[in-house]
Amino acid sequence: MTDQRAPLGPTVPADGAGAPWLPPAGSAACLVACGRWFDAVCLRSFDAVCALSRLRERSGALLENQDVWRMAWLVEPRAADGWELRGVRILGRGASLTVPPADATGSGARLRWLLPPGEHGALTDPAELRRALAATLGRRRRWR
Repeated sequence: MTDQRAPLGPTVPADGAGAPWLPPAGSAACLVACGRWFDAVCLRSFDAVCALSRLRERSGALLENQDVWRMAWLVEPRAADGWELRGVRILGRGASLTVPPADATGSGARLRWLLPPGEHGALTDPAELRRALAATLGRRRRWR
């Protein structure tokens, strides 16, 4: 069964044309202020992959920073205000996120789009994301 819902937020062509916050293909990553076009929901890569397995095709773009083993979903500005999930950091107004160019998707890129915005829409539905994160983080075992 496929999900027929349209992606949230502006769909971005694979080359990044038309998204003022997305560096053009072939350029360097840039620092983008959160709170205008999106807020970022950041967490450890391991937990993000587990949450992604719950979201599947309902996920929007997903950014991966392999240098710090963190991933970030983009949501509507202020949509994640007040979230209190262990291990999750919300980057909103006053924070910035380093955004790779649209074509940074390969395994050689340390900062890359695991799910590019052109293919998956830019934003993830915050309610769907929160449910996936709560289910993932609520199941985490504590090892002694």
